[in-house]
Amino acid sequence: MSQPLQEIQTRVPHEQDTEQWQRRYAIRAGCEATVSETVHAHGLRHCRYRGTAKTQCREV
Repeated sequence: MSQPLQEIQTRVPHEQDTEQWQRRYAIRAGCEATVSETVHAHGLRHCRYRGTAKTQCREV
């Protein structure tokens, strides 16, 4: 294992115990939950067109 990779693998678990990291991750977890809900409950995984000009949300 390379030295930089080993340092990262040692450092990251300690960083995850900090309050700042947990607050930042809570924001991401909320976003991920919203995306998951729209995909599974509303079928919004795919869009018919590229870009936002013709994109719209609709009931399935």
